[in-house]
Amino acid sequence: MPTPRYPDPHELHTGSVAVADLPVEQPTATPRRPRSGSWLAAAMLAVLLAVGVVVDSVTAENNPHPGAAVSFAVGEDVTLQNFRVHVNGARVAETILDGERQLETAGLWLLVDLSYANVRRPDLLNDLGVRDHQGRTYSVTDRHSRGTWRAAPDTWFRGEVVFEVPASALAEGEVELLVWPSGRSQAEMVPMRYGSTRLPVDPAAVATEPVEVAAVELLPAGQR
Repeated sequence: MPTPRYPDPHELHTGSVAVADLPVEQPTATPRRPRSGSWLAAAMLAVLLAVGVVVDSVTAENNPHPGAAVSFAVGEDVTLQNFRVHVNGARVAETILDGERQLETAGLWLLVDLSYANVRRPDLLNDLGVRDHQGRTYSVTDRHSRGTWRAAPDTWFRGEVVFEVPASALAEGEVELLVWPSGRSQAEMVPMRYGSTRLPVDPAAVATEPVEVAAVELLPAGQR
């Protein structure tokens, strides 16, 4: 009996025909086309790289900038774009008066005494804020009807601006007063000068009787 021949694992069989018996195809000059999966992956990579460049560009333009803080002390003038600002101090109250109404709060009312004038054209100070030791920032309250006021070049007006803050905001005995001459949103979008001063506040000296917010007044020349 003849010895059976088992298939050679290195030979490709189609039925009983070995690869050695098949005609040999000559290579052509036609370049090999990439598989569809490879082509798609390459295309997606190119798109992602392009999008990445665009995102980086947009991010670089629109990320909030730290801006250029101009430090000034309570009791001195500071010039910020079209404004000259002077901060006189602050007081704290449990209740304030808005006309005949008494406005109470779960926290405290912080009344900042300041004056300002313009440099080139009449305008009103768009935005003020106070930041506490925990980094929390509070805007001027909209619960009191008297807000900021319009001034004029070299014409100083003085009054009180009111903030509503939790009692814990005053625990360190001072807050940071922020003056954004073109508005807070502008200051967070583009680098620009804004004012910053440390404002002493005595958390123990809280007025328990209703406090009337100081009315805005035009100051005589040379006064702040």
